[in-house]
Amino acid sequence: MHPFINFSHFFSIPSYNFFIAVGLVFGLINLENEKKYIQESERQKDTIKMIIVVSIIFGFIGAYVFDSITQNKLYTMLSRPNEIGLTFWGGFILGLIVLICISYYKRLNTFFLLNLLSPSFLISHFWGRLGCFFVGCCFGKETNAYTGIIFPKNSIPYSNYHGLVSIHPTQLYEATGIFILLVFLRKQKFNNRFFLYLILYGILRFFIEFLRGDNRGSLFNQNILSPSQLISMLMCCLIITLVFFIRRIPNNILLATEFNIN
Repeated sequence: MHPFINFSHFFSIPSYNFFIAVGLVFGLINLENEKKYIQESERQKDTIKMIIVVSIIFGFIGAYVFDSITQNKLYTMLSRPNEIGLTFWGGFILGLIVLICISYYKRLNTFFLLNLLSPSFLISHFWGRLGCFFVGCCFGKETNAYTGIIFPKNSIPYSNYHGLVSIHPTQLYEATGIFILLVFLRKQKFNNRFFLYLILYGILRFFIEFLRGDNRGSLFNQNILSPSQLISMLMCCLIITLVFFIRRIPNNILLATEFNIN
């Protein structure tokens, strides 16, 4: 719709970058207002912020590299970076790995941190999907449904379909689902947040992928399911299995509600 946001005749920024920045800012504002975060010491708060910044940096790297892999452009991602985008799961997985490693090194309760940050993850993700809508990426298939949207000339969907066609606004579908998930998550017990987030978002993403019309590449040399559908399915299975086993362990660290720094 609007690839660039113009603040004046001399200054404009890419819409996607703008919405990502807005999402990160609101995510951090939400964290500052989390009751359990407010209760922590200033030293622990500084540690959390450091972990977030480093994880975000590696998250963008993971999002970029994963897309280059699924698009079979791993060896050209440095020479032709404009041909490669960002993928949520790639960024999330690498960012998560970095977060776990640093929190373990800092002797923090990793699962407390993940539960603490889950609403901020969703807030940032929500704004990121709005950015996708404004740019026109991650678009949907053609549809006659009343929810269909026609992207203008010179947009990414217009170039893909070679004309003005009504398509599913999959970016808005996902943003709506993420918002509902955020509201639902806030009503759950604190130590259930992260696992519920991954399971419910995985289900949401799996079904929305069926409505996507853009090229999402392939993974494991198959074209039946998209890379994001495979990751979503595997993530849900992994988390459900993990929850089943940890619930059988009394007084385990996953149910802790404090940092418990050793």
